[in-house]
Amino acid sequence: MTCEAVFVSATGPDGAGKDTAWRVVRDLLPKDLKIVKIGKPSSVVTDGQEQFVQIGISRSLDKLHERADRTRNHRFITMANFLYVMFQWRLQEPYWTKRIKPDLVFSLRDGYVDPSAYAPFYASDSLGKIGIPGRIAFLRSLHGSPFRNYTLFLDIMPQIAVERIKLRIEGEKKLKADIKRPKWQHEHENLEGLTRIRGEYYLVLKYIEEYCMTKVQKFDVSKTSKLDAGLFFRDFILMAVDS
Repeated sequence: MTCEAVFVSATGPDGAGKDTAWRVVRDLLPKDLKIVKIGKPSSVVTDGQEQFVQIGISRSLDKLHERADRTRNHRFITMANFLYVMFQWRLQEPYWTKRIKPDLVFSLRDGYVDPSAYAPFYASDSLGKIGIPGRIAFLRSLHGSPFRNYTLFLDIMPQIAVERIKLRIEGEKKLKADIKRPKWQHEHENLEGLTRIRGEYYLVLKYIEEYCMTKVQKFDVSKTSKLDAGLFFRDFILMAVDS
């Protein structure tokens, strides 16, 4: 459809429903829209069909991340997150973008925003102790991913996010079907942790909008249905591709 890929991300605290909204929107997009989706796991979408890629590596990184979370060792957790960031934005994104030549590179989470927002919580003695400009510059030196053309920030009240996370974990435990990425509860997924991280998101997004040429759109999902969030996702993506 387009000559060059448009780079778009959806970001926001845990519990905002990024993955859920994607599952709704992928069936609502034009079939001729070729997409590289960077997520956990990543996928490519051609002719309206989503094919997951490198699932084995993603699952191994998830297991390492879960193990790190259970230790409550922040350096271990930071290392596990660092490996995932490098895998997604240093390796997967350029490889699949070059191979597929998509119209859209869409990431569920952002290679700059999310690590920067979570750094003060998990990496307070390293990345989190420097200012936002320094965090962004450090991440760019690591993976070199292009700044997004557009970023959709899914905002959510922390208490509602906590409730949604608990419901998702309980729901997955009852399912017999294979879950590609089972949810476990992270250390920060409580009222205090999510409130703190939400505040960091606001600061980081303000910076990338002012200095990184990224257009940021905020959407509050606190009282939004899955369908409405998916429809907003669709409209946002189509706007980005058509711009």
